[in-house]
Amino acid sequence: MSDRFAGKSKRGLYGDVIECIDWSTGEILDTLERLGLSGDTLVIYTSDNGPWLAQR
Repeated sequence: MSDRFAGKSKRGLYGDVIECIDWSTGEILDTLERLGLSGDTLVIYTSDNGPWLAQR
């Protein structure tokens, strides 16, 4: 995760990572659009459901 997102979320480290992923995805999609590749490209994310969440 980029230091740019550290401490930005109310959900702690997990939320910070999600914000970083969200921003990064936007950058990828914007670049594909700019290069004229968005209509021919699939962007797929998979997950192992990540770490367990702490109980409140």
